[in-house]
Amino acid sequence: MMLPYCLVALLLVPQGSEEVAWLTIGRARESVRRGMLAEAESALEGIERRWGDSVEAHRELLLANILYERGRYEAAESRYATSLNAFRAVGDQDGAAVAESNRSLCLERLSLLHSNDQRLLTLKVI
Repeated sequence: MMLPYCLVALLLVPQGSEEVAWLTIGRARESVRRGMLAEAESALEGIERRWGDSVEAHRELLLANILYERGRYEAAESRYATSLNAFRAVGDQDGAAVAESNRSLCLERLSLLHSNDQRLLTLKVI
């Protein structure tokens, strides 16, 4: 019987390590893409905050994406701002660009909602 790659990787990495945090981020990202938001959220909540700003920036970005997909735009905007600041703090320009883009989409959605515009666009985050 062959084990899935992610399971093999988790078996080879000491539990409670930064590598496990990154593997969990990857698994959560894939869960969000597949629409399995509860699973992704649960995985992200298990990541310890001690692994530094880079891990935390990615964690916050994914949690913001989950909130956005659930229609909780104000909470999502706040998380996008937090992740944007964290990406900037570690010098991750690509991560900052994604967080900033997603935050802009979120602010646009909030603006449409507050204006009672019935032509809500389908705005998808990255």
